[in-house]
Amino acid sequence: MMRHILYLVARLQQEAESSNWDEGREDEEDEPGDCDDGDEYEVEDEDDDGGGVDEEYINEYDRVETENHSDENDKNCNMSNGKDDLSVDLPFSLPFGLWLHLSEAIFQLSMMFWTYQEPTGDMSASTIIHYTAVLGIQGSSLASNLAHSSSPRLAALMWIGRLLFLEYAVPVYAYNTLDFVWPSRTAYPSQPHRISSIRCKYLLRGCYSPFGELIELKAFAKSIVKREGVPGNLTRAPDGQSFTIGDDKKVLLSEFCETHHKAVATVQEQVDEMPLGWQPDIDVSAIRDDLTCRRAGWSFINKIENNLTDIWKTLLYRLQKSSFRGTAFTKSGHWNAETCHKYLSAGIELNKSAFAAIHFKASLPGRGTEVTSIRYLNLKLSICNVFFYDGRMIIIISYNKARASNNYAFYIVRYVPVDLSLSLLKYLAIQRILFLRPQWQKEASIARESFGHLEKQDPRPSHALDIVAV
Repeated sequence: MMRHILYLVARLQQEAESSNWDEGREDEEDEPGDCDDGDEYEVEDEDDDGGGVDEEYINEYDRVETENHSDENDKNCNMSNGKDDLSVDLPFSLPFGLWLHLSEAIFQLSMMFWTYQEPTGDMSASTIIHYTAVLGIQGSSLASNLAHSSSPRLAALMWIGRLLFLEYAVPVYAYNTLDFVWPSRTAYPSQPHRISSIRCKYLLRGCYSPFGELIELKAFAKSIVKREGVPGNLTRAPDGQSFTIGDDKKVLLSEFCETHHKAVATVQEQVDEMPLGWQPDIDVSAIRDDLTCRRAGWSFINKIENNLTDIWKTLLYRLQKSSFRGTAFTKSGHWNAETCHKYLSAGIELNKSAFAAIHFKASLPGRGTEVTSIRYLNLKLSICNVFFYDGRMIIIISYNKARASNNYAFYIVRYVPVDLSLSLLKYLAIQRILFLRPQWQKEASIARESFGHLEKQDPRPSHALDIVAV
């Protein structure tokens, strides 16, 4: 059977090479397409006369099959003329020629593997079982796969086997190119009886067939998974330089660290871009804060010794005389709405980058409700949870679920790195305060009205995206 399939493959390769040769040599004479004695694809058979007979039989059968398939396709097209034009389902048509011979031969070989039976029950000689054994070995370490990773592969193989058995039991078309023709489903008086007989012979547990062995292997793997429990999906490499998520998602620690550094670098670049080249002299280690003040409207910016109360005015004056990304902020003594809109959009992008940086760098990654509930200003109903202590920004998250039972709240303090703390301090003291001032709010509203079509991507107002909101 394998020799016959290799012979068909060699014929197809010769036809492909011959067609490519004819296309490149249109002005020369056509080369003969038959196999020569010295051809590299010649099949070394025991009797050389049999090859010529097979070739003549295939050529004659191809001519008849081509005519039959063309007639069947014409009938199918005529039957579909009365259907709605919206139906684009084309009728299924079999391949013809050597492709039909090859496809039916491969299917016959596949079913020879699946219908292999051993009365003694020893399935070690089965091709399917041998493939299953190889499938259970890891390619990188040559170790056996765990039970929880082997059972899905077995289930997938069994699913494919059931589909092949369904086509084997009740085929749609007859397999006429085989030595012993396999009839189509219409040849059986009772198709359910045919399916039931194939199922009882090959597909049930306890059958002396590869499928019965697969059922036992899958049941054994499931029993191991049930006994060991659900395993973790994170494994560390022996060298300690990478870890794997699931089965194939490998993450290098160098790439993981690069992601953290890039998140901070992105925030620093955007914070440096917003002041338009101005580098304010701010020392994060000199910032003084009060963790006990509960007065509404108070924040560390209001402390006189921090020198941050009016620093935003310097940026406002610079905006009036500068340009942003090639467009001036003012035109004929009035604010340019287009430039203001681009500046606001850059502020929104800075908010998103700061959100990602805090999520990565503030110790353990926080949930979205934790990171987005940041307040640097005391309100009437809640106090701020952003403070500066010892040259670093700290975020205090409170959990009040247990307060109903023991009257205690659970607090988590997240420390932001020094470099990121300085960038966020500049944002809070300069850009964020500027966006909240009436002088800028008026121009921001005009910019949003002028470029409202650009805001349809996110119906929320721009300040709703701020991760450091009042």
